Amino acid sequence: MNFNSYIVSETKTALSVPVSISVLPPKKTLKQKAFTLAEVLITLSIIGVVAAMTVPTLMANANKQIYTTKLKKVYSTMQNAVKMMPLSVGCSAGEYSCVTIGQENHFDARIFADQFKVVKDFDTCKIDYTLPQSLYVNSCFQLEDGTTFFFRNTSSGDIYAASIGVDLNGEKGPNKIGRDIFMFQITSYEKQNIKIGTVMPYGSKIFHEYSYVYWKDKCTDNTVKQQNWDALMCAGRVLEEGKMNY
Repeated sequence: MNFNSYIVSETKTALSVPVSISVLPPKKTLKQKAFTLAEVLITLSIIGVVAAMTVPTLMANANKQIYTTKLKKVYSTMQNAVKMMPLSVGCSAGEYSCVTIGQENHFDARIFADQFKVVKDFDTCKIDYTLPQSLYVNSCFQLEDGTTFFFRNTSSGDIYAASIGVDLNGEKGPNKIGRDIFMFQITSYEKQNIKIGTVMPYGSKIFHEYSYVYWKDKCTDNTVKQQNWDALMCAGRVLEEGKMNY
């Protein structure tokens, strides 16, 4: 047998041997698993507990931001209103003697109200919730968005705007000093560099120059919870810090 014949013979022999096509091991089948009812209930319970702990805090922080933004807007609006008061009665800008009443030259709240789009005037506006007696609320007017300004009355029945209370959302609540209720004062006489007609948030630096009262150590979480007089100084703190850090 020559070499070529040997190669052909061996090749035929090799081809005649059956070859298994199963080279890889069979795949293992995995059992599909699902959560049991108990596991689902436990998971939902955990989610509920976490939500109960975090959602109130998130809501409170969101409300604080809303109140802060609204307070800044109201403060700016009040400043513009006071500037416009003399012009609205035919006087020159800054001629505040035209818009004051009484011997103490307090500002006339009715002329102040004329600078706004009022939906409830002094005859129809009422404070239906309890405010501290120290605010001496006798009269108020309300705007379309619920913002309510409240004032004291003089012994003669005039409504003066020396100290102006502002409820940012009216009867909606929470109706708490330092949250949605804040106090301002309009200067009725000059003192140092502070001119007549300056709108001063209670507790602010300029209020401190005028009346020696500042918000530090007064506007705190505790005084707001107690709703005492010191909480009135929170207007200055919020506007100075740009947020409610209490």
